[in-house]
Amino acid sequence: MLPKDIVFAEHQVAVHLEAHKEDLLKGRPEYPTWYEYGRTQALLDVAREKIAINSLCRTEKDLKIELVKAGEGLYSGLYIITDYNIPFEVIKSILINPDFIAYIKLLKKYKSGGYYTYNSKDVEQYINSYLTNNDHIYAHKSTVFESCPDLFLGVYL
Repeated sequence: MLPKDIVFAEHQVAVHLEAHKEDLLKGRPEYPTWYEYGRTQALLDVAREKIAINSLCRTEKDLKIELVKAGEGLYSGLYIITDYNIPFEVIKSILINPDFIAYIKLLKKYKSGGYYTYNSKDVEQYINSYLTNNDHIYAHKSTVFESCPDLFLGVYL
């Protein structure tokens, strides 16, 4: 963790962080290391069970979705924590299908080699829409998604 005085020593960094403080806190009360939002987010959820998902694919075969036990963490990528204990297999079956890939392609976030990228909000909206439109048992139950900045480490080696 970086001390606040070191982070805020650079004037432009301090101005940027202070200008975006509300957005970075995302409605949470201010806490001592709020300015480290992008570096500690995943660490805060280590104690919780989560579902890891990569954020780059061409087809449903490229999707890597794994259950991560409480006490384990991710270096980066996306992870899902459900508010209503939506089972892992339900989430996995919703995402590993051609309809999810078609949705991702509609977002037009192209990468080289025919790959597409997506973020946590894209996945959250798809799952919530799927549950609602298919009159699923978990319809109208929200899901919580978090993201880490780089590639998954260790999960898919």
